[in-house]
Amino acid sequence: MQTNMADLAVAFALAEEIDAIEIPFVLHALQERRQRRDIPKIQGSFVKEVVFHYTPSVFRTHFRLSPGLVEDLIRDLHPYYSNMAGTKWPLKDAMLACLWTLGNLESYRSVAERFNTSKSNLSNHLHDICNLIVTHCNHKISWPTGPAAWQIEQAFRSTGFPQTLAAVDACHIRIVKPRNADCPDAYFNSKHFHSVNLTAFTDHSTRFVHINVGHPGSWHDAQVYAQTEVARLLDQSPESLLSEGMHLIGDSAYPLSEHLMTPFRDNGRLTRAQKRYNRRLSAARMVVERAFGFLKSRFRRLRGLHMRSIKNSGLAITACCILHNMCLEAAEENFELNEESEKDKIDEELLEQLPPHHPGVQKRNAICASF
Repeated sequence: MQTNMADLAVAFALAEEIDAIEIPFVLHALQERRQRRDIPKIQGSFVKEVVFHYTPSVFRTHFRLSPGLVEDLIRDLHPYYSNMAGTKWPLKDAMLACLWTLGNLESYRSVAERFNTSKSNLSNHLHDICNLIVTHCNHKISWPTGPAAWQIEQAFRSTGFPQTLAAVDACHIRIVKPRNADCPDAYFNSKHFHSVNLTAFTDHSTRFVHINVGHPGSWHDAQVYAQTEVARLLDQSPESLLSEGMHLIGDSAYPLSEHLMTPFRDNGRLTRAQKRYNRRLSAARMVVERAFGFLKSRFRRLRGLHMRSIKNSGLAITACCILHNMCLEAAEENFELNEESEKDKIDEELLEQLPPHHPGVQKRNAICASF
């Protein structure tokens, strides 16, 4: 979508009256307003009159999931949706409208017009559908155990970094300045936009095995990691997550420990073995960055959530992560990687001096020597 210079001028003028970081949202709204003129007026149901005639390929382009997976989702959630108060909108229509919203950057008003409903009804149902997915499909994000854990270790071993169960990293999901947050300014990050932190642990296949969503964008990755259930369990009962000798891998933003391997800090004097260790860890760890790229490519709304509620933002992000895993489980093809996701990556380094006898230091040195 090309930017019209007149739109850009209006966006900057409006942003002076609101918030400079909202320029992308304002600009997109102006572009969408122009595009809405081209939306055909459908007499009757958009789902019945238009979507029904989509080929599977076209359907997937718009809704980001295959028709079969959407039907499975509707079937599984229907009993819970029918019991909700005020659900007069058919679940299929609501589900498709919400998937269209999550998969595209069209304005709510434009999507509402497509599906012959109001903007407020679409917004309310988006939160309801995301809540249903998070509540009743959360088992799709689960920590690997038993044979599954062994298969993951073997896959990471094949990339050159053995004894690994998952990779951890964080990305930032753009939001507008939140309302009713304890400290709204805490969501303004070092790249000068408001965001929430999505910290994720993934296996070798980009599947999310644990996520933590919603902490302020200004928080350091290590600070968010310390708040995760994984970090708590690794500190209190690591055997509940990891078999003996196993570990996670992360970048230099995370604290080195016996259960979390991180790179050697590059002080300009790294040995050849240490450089080789860093290269192998980086290659294995890239899987989590690819997961974020696939996530934002499939659900393009995550490139900018125009939600002022941290709770609703968290529900939408979590629902997208669950749907991502469901797509992997169904062997659905990923969309082309989103190159823009790297722009939302905040490079951080945790400066820590650990004694030579520290278990994490000793284990890292042993792995390094084995290479």
